[in-house]
Amino acid sequence: MTKKNFVTLILSTVGGILFAVGMCMTMVVEWHLFRQGVVAAAAGAAVLLIMAAVRRKMAGKPVMVKPKAGTV
Repeated sequence: MTKKNFVTLILSTVGGILFAVGMCMTMVVEWHLFRQGVVAAAAGAAVLLIMAAVRRKMAGKPVMVKPKAGTV
């Protein structure tokens, strides 16, 4: 397993679990954890976005993708 794949595995697992737990927290009305669930889900989404950027950087590609002219 390469370093790039290992880092992606760890970050995607952490981000996915945070996002999933946050979404579950928002749906359980009896616990009154809607705001905390939104924060946890946002943190999970942020980790997943960071994972995508780190993956591209480790692959030697530019972190940000530039759209082609005339596509929008």
